[in-house]
Amino acid sequence: MSDGMIGFGTTIEVETSPGVWFKLGFVNDVNPPDDSTDDVDVTHMESPGRRRQYIAGLIDGGEGSFGVNWIPGNPTDEYVRAWRATGENRDLRLTYPNNVTETFPTYPKGWSKVVPLDDKMTATLTVKMAGDIEYGVAA
Repeated sequence: MSDGMIGFGTTIEVETSPGVWFKLGFVNDVNPPDDSTDDVDVTHMESPGRRRQYIAGLIDGGEGSFGVNWIPGNPTDEYVRAWRATGENRDLRLTYPNNVTETFPTYPKGWSKVVPLDDKMTATLTVKMAGDIEYGVAA
């Protein structure tokens, strides 16, 4: 057996109310948020070797983006537009093909669309991670 897997079968859901999830339709690209840790400069007048010194600061969950085949006015388009209008943080759940899940609070930052002449129309949902990730396994 080979080590590795493809992303086919990955799903994205957003919690609309406690225990109720909306599944984004026609997902074709998944770029999960990417954590980064802030650098806190703790350099002082007697830092060894005239070198700056750092400690780890807070973790920023970063942004993620999710591409979909865009159909104007379909349920995914309507849901994302309505969610953006609220400005609410909602849990987003990624379920990978092996049923491992990542769930985290997020809010939508962008909903950009591309309408080419001779190819499928697409949209990209950009989200900002607004808290910690909960890892699990789908039932």
